[in-house]
Parts: sequence; C-alpha cells; structure tokens
Amino acid sequence: MALNALRVGGLLCLVVMTAGVLAGQSQTEANVAIDVHYAYGAGGILYLQGRLREDEHDEPARADDSHLSSLKKHIDRMHVHELKREPMVVSVQGARYQIKSDAEGYFALEKKLIDAGQANLDLELQLPKRGFSQRVRVDNFNGHAQFGVISDFDDTVIISDVENKVTLLKNALASNPSQRTPVAGVADLFTKISQRSTTAATMPMFFVTGSPRQIQDDISQFLQLHHFPPAVIITKKINAEKGNDPLSDQFKYKTSHISALLEQMPTVRFVLVGDDGEKDPEVYREIQRRYPAQVAAIWINPVARDVNRSRYPGQQNLTEVVKSASDSNFLDGLLRSQE
Repeated sequence: MALNALRVGGLLCLVVMTAGVLAGQSQTEANVAIDVHYAYGAGGILYLQGRLREDEHDEPARADDSHLSSLKKHIDRMHVHELKREPMVVSVQGARYQIKSDAEGYFALEKKLIDAGQANLDLELQLPKRGFSQRVRVDNFNGHAQFGVISDFDDTVIISDVENKVTLLKNALASNPSQRTPVAGVADLFTKISQRSTTAATMPMFFVTGSPRQIQDDISQFLQLHHFPPAVIITKKINAEKGNDPLSDQFKYKTSHISALLEQMPTVRFVLVGDDGEKDPEVYREIQRRYPAQVAAIWINPVARDVNRSRYPGQQNLTEVVKSASDSNFLDGLLRSQE
C-alpha cells in the first residue's frame, strides 16, 4: 500500500515536473493569472500563498470528456508559464506589503493584521508592472469560533482508491471533477456541522491533502460541485525551489501542517476526518497526543483492504458517523461538548 502510494506520488510528480520543463521551453502572450492557493486570518495573522502565471485560457473540463481528453487537459493546465521574480503588492486593512514571486512564480505572505477581530478580510493583489489587480475576500478566524473541522480529501470525501495505483492514477489524471464520485453523506455531514455551529460564519474548515498544488483547481471545483461548505484547501508544494513539502512522507507533511493550524487557533477544538488508506489514523493519533485539549473527535473512513490494519482507540468509523448525523441529537451533543 505504501509502495503503491509512493509510486503514484512519484509518477504524478514526474508529470508535474515534466509540464514545468515544457513551460520553460516556449513563451506565448497571455493574460495574467493570480492563483491563490490559500488565504485566511488566524490569531491576528494573515496567511497567504499562491502563484503568479500567464493565463493560458485552457479548455474547460466537460462531463462527457474521455479519459484521454481529461489527461490532456490536466497536462495542459500543469504546463504553465510562471511569472518569475515578479513584484507584487498586497493590500489589507489599509496596509500595503511589497513582496516578490520566486523563480517558479510562487509567493507567500504572513503579516500581523491591524484589526484582528474583523470577520472578513478584503485583499487586493496588485502587479504594478502589468497594471493588473485582483480582489479576494477571505475568512478571518478571529478567536470567536470554538469548533472546527480538518479533513483529508482522497478516500475521505472523494472516492480515489489509493490502494489501487492504476485506478488512483485514472481518477487523479484521466478524470475531471464532474466525473468523480463523492463519499456518500460526507458533504451533508459537514454542512450540518457548519449550520449547527453557533459561529457558522467563522467556523474554521480546512482540507489538508497530499495532492499537489498543480491540481488544486480540481479539488476546489469538486467541493463546489458537491456543495461542501466553504473551506481553506492546503495542498502539497512540489517544485524545484527551497521550502518544498515532503514528496512521499505523508506523516511528516500532515502532522506539520495540522500542528501549525492548531497552534494558530489554540482556543478551537477540531474534528479530524480522514481514511485508513494511508497514514491518517497515525497522523491524527499523533496530533491528539500533542494537542489533547484541541481534538474533539476523530472520524476515519474504513477503506483499507488489509484486515490487519491498525485501529486506534477513540477513532470512530466515518460511515457510522454519517448515519448517526441524521439524528439531530448526535451533532447537538458534539457541539455542546465544545461549549
């Protein structure tokens, strides 16, 4: 299972890197695009990461695309012309911050907010040399929320079959979001949680996935198509610059990012949602060990074919949780435990 995941990750990474090499071989005129990978406020800090590139106006995915057509469109979207070392100005709450993209077009900003209590943040992202700007509204988890959700993506909310590398590759590269199948009941479960939270407008909701940033648009489109609540998506950074996420070490990657989220929001208790196809049970057990007061529950989707797969005390079966969520008393009890 781990070897299959490593092979799949390596092949997907090879496709990503090959597309990057192709991008460096030609230049075409195109409009500018600012891809915001994630942006949110927490603990009085703005967290922003993204990429600057030329807009290639790629052909949109269609529900009737063949596997070959979907594969071609995926490769085309990975074949980007990044804006290297591009000056950029980020404006928020009346402050202006000057930053610059790296050699692969990626940018990042962490800055203290002037008003940490503001519920929503209106950002303006400007490229002065090109006369281009983009506005983004993001959530500021300002300390009022008591409850949140951190979820995996593959085989937790979308059927990927990570244990079958052929099926996983077909799903990841040769299918588009409209052709993928959700895990039954999870979107409704997450929606019910957000609606019952007394702080629904600012409830922290995150997807932390090992998928690369190059396919983040697919993840976002899938979540929207299947009516998941608004969420911050954290994907894996894979490029030739320093500061990459671990390619194959899912345990290290996820524990690092989830730990950072809990430390940014120390008063929030989280439900951790994942599957047992890879390392989610071990990751969440470690997070619970480090931050016992901040873990409200752990829900695991049982997809592993190995009958000897380790099970850990206190980790609930996600399928059973979905069934229980039809009873309003179940979620009421979960939320009351946070008060």
